[in-house]
Amino acid sequence: MVLRCVKLKLTEWVLLTVIGILSPMLAGADTEQSIRWHGFLSQGLIATDDNNFLGDSESISSELTEVGIGASWNATSRIHFSAQALYLKAGDSAPDGVELDFGLVDINLINDATHGLGVRAGRLKNPYGFYNETRDVMATRASILLPESIYPDTLREIYHSSDSIGLHGYKEIGSTLFQFDVISGKPLIGDDTLDDMALFAPGTQSKNNELWVGRLMAEYDGGRLRGGISRVNLTGDLKPGPVNPLFPLFDGELELDMTLFSLEYNQLRWQLTAEYQIFDARIKDYYLPGFSSENTGESWYLQARYEFMPRWYLLARYDVYYGNKDDKDGKDRVASGNPPSYAAFAKDTTFSLRYELNEHWVLSTELHHVSGIGWLRSQDNADYANLEKNWNMLLFQVGYHF
Repeated sequence: MVLRCVKLKLTEWVLLTVIGILSPMLAGADTEQSIRWHGFLSQGLIATDDNNFLGDSESISSELTEVGIGASWNATSRIHFSAQALYLKAGDSAPDGVELDFGLVDINLINDATHGLGVRAGRLKNPYGFYNETRDVMATRASILLPESIYPDTLREIYHSSDSIGLHGYKEIGSTLFQFDVISGKPLIGDDTLDDMALFAPGTQSKNNELWVGRLMAEYDGGRLRGGISRVNLTGDLKPGPVNPLFPLFDGELELDMTLFSLEYNQLRWQLTAEYQIFDARIKDYYLPGFSSENTGESWYLQARYEFMPRWYLLARYDVYYGNKDDKDGKDRVASGNPPSYAAFAKDTTFSLRYELNEHWVLSTELHHVSGIGWLRSQDNADYANLEKNWNMLLFQVGYHF
């Protein structure tokens, strides 16, 4: 049973093998060439004592695979091109296949010693918080899983990239560096994305979607203290799936607003990080013409990371999610006919151990104790209403990058 559960699909083995063959050649290429290659791969195993996360984790899931290869090219001193293809497998909530992760042109308008300004266009990484832009590469994450309350793996598709145009820039004032990013465009919403959000009836789709993302960050004393605010607005037209004559649904409108506050303090061997998010979902006409509803949730985490020996890291994190900040215990949820109450929240205590073998290889393991099921999804759990409130999860992951 275990061997069957951890066996990778043929497409995953092919991608892993190709990257493994190409990476030494690409990594050793002449760095003076104008085209530079990069790539990464990682494979994880997930085991839970109750409930499923990213696959059949109660029987050990191998459905946490990330493979990417990309290139960048400085066409001129002011024009830069870059692109990356990504294969991602994250349970049943993410598309299983190779997709364009990002592909863009970046035009440098101003690049002075103390200030700069540029414009980007194409498929862009959404500038949100500390981790969203680099979350694909294991080497850039402090842990195997990012805080699920703010960077949910089940919604990685809509969070991570968009087909957009944007401005970015920086300004240095004394010992403080200010950086800003703003983009506007189309979010990547697939046919099953709204099913993952657990707000709508199965089969509901969103059309004519528009996305706006802005982020302002500040770094003091070379990054010893970092902080910032990120803001997202997403709108779309809701199209219900197959009609249920007992519970008819209607064409409607969706608007999502998310605001994230980020703060980090760095010393030579340790790091303290905290982020707080508040999110609003407003729905019009979907349940009944002329009817509107609004739900406000919140999430936050506190995280400490310590390098106790060279290339060895310990991490501890407490991560909290509330789907409705006015119904944190889920009593109103049950009263409205949506049990269980603990689906309204998730409180995750995480401990992680990481070893960086060298500049290319990373090994990591982590243990989660979770109270609540707020960020679990029905795609991985057929009997969602009868999931356990308290559950544990153990993960292992190996990663390579060049």
